Amino acid sequence: MEEDEAFANLVGVLQVVKSDGVSAFQYPDVAVKYRFNESLAVLSKPPLNVAAAELLVRKVFEVFADTTIVEYQRDMCSGRESLALRHLHERYQQTFAIISDWCGRLNSEESVALFTVSLRCHLLQPDLLTDESPPGKKELLSFLELHGHRVLKSIEEAGSAHSFTRVVDGSCDEVLQELHDLTLSSTSDIKALWKSVLVNCTLDRIASLDDDDFTVARIQSYMQWKDDVVDVFVRMALSPDPDDSEQRSEVNRWCKDLEQLLLVSYGQKRIASFWDVVVEYPDSTPTLQDLRFCLQRCTDDTLRNGLIKTVKWMLVSRLHRAGTRTEDILAILIGTIHSLCVLVPKNDQSSMIFTIVGDTLEHLKKRKDCVSAVVQAMTQPSGDSTLNIDLRNYASTGSALDNGDSFEGVWDATLPGTEQSSLSLHEKPDVLRVLLATISVNSLVEEYRQVLASQLLGKPMHNFDTSAEEEVLERLKCAFGEDVLAPCVVMIRDIQASRRYTQQLGEMHEGRATSDKTSSVESRRDWPLSLDVLSTTSWPKLSSCLPAGETQPIPDKYNPHPELASAMDDAKEGYKRLKANQRLEWVLSHGNVTLELQQKEVSASRFVAVTYDLSLFSASIVLYVRDISAEVDAPAPLVAVAERMGVKPQVLQQRISHLIPSVLLSADDNKTLSVQTNYVSTSNFTFDDAEEGEEQPAGLSPDQMNMLLSMLKAMLKAREACGASDIFNSMKMFGQFQGSIDDMRRLLQIFVAQGKLAVNEAKLYTLPKG
Repeated sequence: MEEDEAFANLVGVLQVVKSDGVSAFQYPDVAVKYRFNESLAVLSKPPLNVAAAELLVRKVFEVFADTTIVEYQRDMCSGRESLALRHLHERYQQTFAIISDWCGRLNSEESVALFTVSLRCHLLQPDLLTDESPPGKKELLSFLELHGHRVLKSIEEAGSAHSFTRVVDGSCDEVLQELHDLTLSSTSDIKALWKSVLVNCTLDRIASLDDDDFTVARIQSYMQWKDDVVDVFVRMALSPDPDDSEQRSEVNRWCKDLEQLLLVSYGQKRIASFWDVVVEYPDSTPTLQDLRFCLQRCTDDTLRNGLIKTVKWMLVSRLHRAGTRTEDILAILIGTIHSLCVLVPKNDQSSMIFTIVGDTLEHLKKRKDCVSAVVQAMTQPSGDSTLNIDLRNYASTGSALDNGDSFEGVWDATLPGTEQSSLSLHEKPDVLRVLLATISVNSLVEEYRQVLASQLLGKPMHNFDTSAEEEVLERLKCAFGEDVLAPCVVMIRDIQASRRYTQQLGEMHEGRATSDKTSSVESRRDWPLSLDVLSTTSWPKLSSCLPAGETQPIPDKYNPHPELASAMDDAKEGYKRLKANQRLEWVLSHGNVTLELQQKEVSASRFVAVTYDLSLFSASIVLYVRDISAEVDAPAPLVAVAERMGVKPQVLQQRISHLIPSVLLSADDNKTLSVQTNYVSTSNFTFDDAEEGEEQPAGLSPDQMNMLLSMLKAMLKAREACGASDIFNSMKMFGQFQGSIDDMRRLLQIFVAQGKLAVNEAKLYTLPKG
């Protein structure tokens, strides 16, 4: 057979294909009729083989497009997506097998690719002139999107082991398999669709994360879900050939990209709730560990930069406000530093922590009460402060620190100009390292001396127990070093020595009293004084240490009442006999006195002995008022009391408000004073949970209500605005108030409702305007 005859036979075959379809050649008699096999053999030599193969493929696809693809598009647009795809797949398989055989006989197997390329373009490629999508494309993508979500759900429900086994065994979802056979799964449209499905599924998974529970670690379960569900779907959708390294690389790339998406999305969601994470620290440690895992596994700095930006903005926007309490700023700052120390590796903590909290540290440093707030956080005995816990845990390790160490260079360079500690910062707890790099150690120690002085001098009378103060001091030695705290050690030793001096003076007094031996209890009653002997060089200025009940500093010079002065002189002489080489000088601005007054209990109409713990200055006022009132048989003029005390009347005027009306009375705006003869006891008061209204609380008579209101007004007149806790403590001390803090709040609310008290913008109680 010649080539011309072979081409003529080929044309005849194409006519049969056009009229009857390619399936007609499944019958041998058709091929025999046109001597088709012989014709293909004649045309199998180059260059005619390629031309013949391409002609066959092109003409066959034209018929395929006019029949099968048109039917597919009609079914797809009619809502029969699954049926349309299945019929297309079946007829494609039949046609592809026939033309593959023909191209094989022509020794031009590569020409078969023209058929698959034409199919993909016909189904998915937009028109080059109008840019319109081919019919059925939108419906196909919508169907596949829904089907992708169904497949993901079925994988998750079936279990990871079963799903993976299905992929390894080669069995796959029917729709996905059809896409693979049609070579549509390798197109950019289908891959973009699968990527969108997987991204949305991952983001939906992250969106379902509980925003309120930070006590449970969850990232590992999310990573396991990604391995068992997402990765399995990727293998099913891309159908990697185990022997195809390019496909394996693509699958691995998809899995890594989706892992990064999961890590970044999880981390961003947790960073968005970082304020709550800080507030709940250390209970939120599992969440911080999850976030640390995300930071470590992320391949770029997206999450790290987001953390720095978000936390820095969080601190500035919430804490850099004039109305924010310094204690609250410090508490959040401490929690933030602790949280960052969990997130950031040790070698990277310095730069990252100061980058985030540097502005807030400077803001804190500029506040007047910054140092006092830091010292309070370090020394408060409640143990609620994480800084206090840091020091306690640090001290318990018993680490021996070298006093010759200094700041590491990185800390000096970060915040220059701060005073250096005698201890190595890298040996200190994390929060303390940051604070000491910003705040002067000497200022912290000086503030602590003031706090320690207030604690030691503010102890109840006859109480010399310094155990709590010694425990705090030992912890601070580990942080600051022993040298800078040497004066504090002397202060505590002074109080401990004062116990011995008081005991020795009591024994001396007992020996001189009578020859009759008395019991130790009686001897203590005969010697009721307790001395606090303070070293002149170690204690700070005591002007800021107010005695109990006082609201303003007490003058350093005045005339104590003779009864008190006599007892003080006796103690001074006794101490001289103990310490002949030392001279004792009284600090008149400090010292407490217990006064016992006979007052009439209003509720029982009987006189009772009532004791009041007052400062030496206030006790002298009361005793002078008593004496002068007895002398003139009338209320004592304020001027006369001031003259005997050796102070100006204005000094007394400013310092007697807390004594009225529990101890003193005045009917003429404090121009004259008298000792209070009535006593209001609230021990038998009953505070019922009644509705707030104009009526008084159950158990309180009108006189008792008026007495409490007078005490409140006098207190608020002297102190301006006060909180419920401050009012409760003062009333408890001077008014013998036995109710609870809730009872006091209820009483204050009643007075506010009656217009007798007011509440300002800071939620503090004050006197009504006008």
